[in-house]
Amino acid sequence: MYSRQLHAYTYTLEHSALGKLALSSVTKLGLLYFYPDKYINQQSIDRLNYGAEIVWVGVEVEKDEEDFLSFIDEVLNVLELPEAPEHLPNYQWHSYISRLNST
Repeated sequence: MYSRQLHAYTYTLEHSALGKLALSSVTKLGLLYFYPDKYINQQSIDRLNYGAEIVWVGVEVEKDEEDFLSFIDEVLNVLELPEAPEHLPNYQWHSYISRLNST
C-alpha cells in the first residue's frame, strides 16, 4: 500500500542534491508507528515534547528501485502527452481510478 511512497522517500534520500541531507543506502523499507503516551509538555509554541511508544509494523516492503523508476517513467510519459489519454478499461490505472470514483 505504501510501497511507492516509501520508494519515493528512499530515492530522494539516496539521490539528493549536493550539500543536502543524504543517505548512502537505505536497506529496509517499512512503517514505524509513534503512539504518544500521557507525557506531553509544550514548553512554547515552537517546542512540544512527548514520550512515545514506537512500533515497527511487521510488513517490510521489498526495495525495488528498477520497478519504481519504471513506474515514474510511465507517469512522466502520460504527463507529457498533449492531451489526456482515452479510457482503456484493462489499463491498471484507469481501473483503479474507476474504483475510486465508484466509492
